[in-house]
Amino acid sequence: MKIRILPVIVCLASMLIGISAQAQYPQNLLNQKRTFNQMGADAIGDPYVGLTTSDGLRTGLFPIRSTGVSTAPIVAAAEQFLATLDDVHLSR
Repeated sequence: MKIRILPVIVCLASMLIGISAQAQYPQNLLNQKRTFNQMGADAIGDPYVGLTTSDGLRTGLFPIRSTGVSTAPIVAAAEQFLATLDDVHLSR
């Protein structure tokens, strides 16, 4: 079976061009991402009040009540996961 090298080279070249094009973002997209990241960082410091709309705060949508199921396994898994993160990842 004879392998034709030209189609393989063309295919690989087109894949490399696609990958390199994806690695370059337009400046306006980077600015928008920076804005959203800053808004998220600012919101982290605000206390949670619930779901708000243009009509104001919506109350009673998801009441907190006991289900009888222990959350201890979830807490333990979260603590184990957080213990694996370095300072850079924890700061995110």
